Amino acid sequence: MVCDIRKLNQTKPAGYISGSRPSCIATPFGFFIGNDTMKELTQARLHEILSYNKETGDFIWKSASKYHNQLNGKLAGTIRISRGKHYRWIKIDNRAYSAHRLAWFYCCGKWPNIIDHKHGNTLDNRITNLNNVNILMNNQNHKTKIKSNGLPTGVRNSASGRFQARIKANGKTIYIGAYDTIQEAKDAYGSARKKLHYCPIEELK
Repeated sequence: MVCDIRKLNQTKPAGYISGSRPSCIATPFGFFIGNDTMKELTQARLHEILSYNKETGDFIWKSASKYHNQLNGKLAGTIRISRGKHYRWIKIDNRAYSAHRLAWFYCCGKWPNIIDHKHGNTLDNRITNLNNVNILMNNQNHKTKIKSNGLPTGVRNSASGRFQARIKANGKTIYIGAYDTIQEAKDAYGSARKKLHYCPIEELK
């Protein structure tokens, strides 16, 4: 059985087993495929085999396995696509880890809950672009999208012919105002997002 890559960044109890042979064991740290005993990755082990450049977000092999000595000194990991986004994954001791989670563990010594790429670039694994967040925060930090009706997120047509800006926060829909142009309504929504949502991506505009 092959593990769905989309599940790799989800947190499940250690020892959770799905499928049959070969066994697929999900842990908060990654997936292990096979029947051997799992070894928990430690920060010391991570520092031993990889170096992490905080300025670039890259991992470089320091001490790959004896069967892959040719990797030493080279960029670690491969890029995979999950839900339309590109992520770098690195295989350590037969277990696959997302590079952004490894970066947090490498620097902080603790596994994060959910890693948000502040600026929206999922291949930018510099520690300054990463933040340990919850699901709500992770969902809030997104670029303003254009809906199927041609209007940006947070903007809708009103009966008067003007454009209404609204935002949802703390479980409630908040009316921001009505504007003559789509851009004015979009800007008003963006300003409200900065106040009411976790959205560092807005600071790039």
